[in-house]
Amino acid sequence: MVFYSFFNYILIIIIFIYVGITGVGGLALIGVDVPSLLQYIGNVPLVGNVAKFSVAFPFVFHYISGCRHMMWDKDPNMLDTESVTKSSYAVFGSAAALSAGLALVSC
Repeated sequence: MVFYSFFNYILIIIIFIYVGITGVGGLALIGVDVPSLLQYIGNVPLVGNVAKFSVAFPFVFHYISGCRHMMWDKDPNMLDTESVTKSSYAVFGSAAALSAGLALVSC
């Protein structure tokens, strides 16, 4: 059951990304100046930060998870339930903190 629910989340993420890409593409097709629109959204204080966080988090999380996986490849003895659970919390927390920091950076 866990395996099935895992792939449900992947499907949801793929659909979310696809909807975002097609939404921006659709705006571009009807003549909306997408870069100006995104810059405007980025400058709205709370909305801009939330939007930047929601874009940054998946990338930061994936990068940190990849680094953790490379550590496991080098030392498979690190793969026990307790250390995997602790490192999962660390990956999630550090990704959230770094993403929040990136969201606060203004371009």
